[in-house]
Amino acid sequence: MTDITHDDNGLVDTTAATLACSEDQALSSDLGSDPGYNFSSDVYILSRPRSPQAESISELRAQLNSQHIRDGRRSVAICAATSGVGSTFLSVNLAVAMALAGKRTLLIDANLRSPGVHKYITPPGPAHGLINHLLDDPDSDGIVVHSDIIPNLSVIYAGTGEGVPQELVAGRRFSEVINKGMRSHEFTVVDTPPANEFSDYLGISVIAGYALLVARKDLTRVADLKTVAGMLLADRVRLVGAFMNVF
Repeated sequence: MTDITHDDNGLVDTTAATLACSEDQALSSDLGSDPGYNFSSDVYILSRPRSPQAESISELRAQLNSQHIRDGRRSVAICAATSGVGSTFLSVNLAVAMALAGKRTLLIDANLRSPGVHKYITPPGPAHGLINHLLDDPDSDGIVVHSDIIPNLSVIYAGTGEGVPQELVAGRRFSEVINKGMRSHEFTVVDTPPANEFSDYLGISVIAGYALLVARKDLTRVADLKTVAGMLLADRVRLVGAFMNVF
């Protein structure tokens, strides 16, 4: 995590993590993961656990453990000012890192505009999820939680269905999902859509109570990040900090 600083062009310029793009590689792990689920090589915590990228995520996990979870704070919404900065990347890697540390972790894909968690952790087939539950889909028997994909990691995918995302996350049923997740898990990570395109992130963060801002070097402008921070603080969401991706 890092404070928000900038260069002469007003772009975020403080590096907390270097997330280098590289060719895909097969994952190898003795974690006892469900064989029906496939992890992308972009889940660095599993594919390259000794890489600088994985170490940066582990450092974030350690900070959250000591400064957030230890104080009884059980959730965080991952928020970005714009798309393309790695919000879902961080959400997935952080959730996996927490699970590997022995924390019962729930990852929720609440980006109902452009879901992405399934690209990192691919389920064995079409997955009913959050949208189905929020729409009260008759084919969905309650909220579908994919439990123990690896030990201590459960996932609620975005699911499918026709609905207005902003209205869905503003309803009582969504609040119940988050609250139940926090009661049954030690830590809940919620991925959200970009703030400059949709306001969903705000309502999601209010329910989660806490937010972590994610930025990307040479893409995220400090002014945009400060605007998002101001909106969150105005709605009494507590900011955990900021994390930077460098691609």
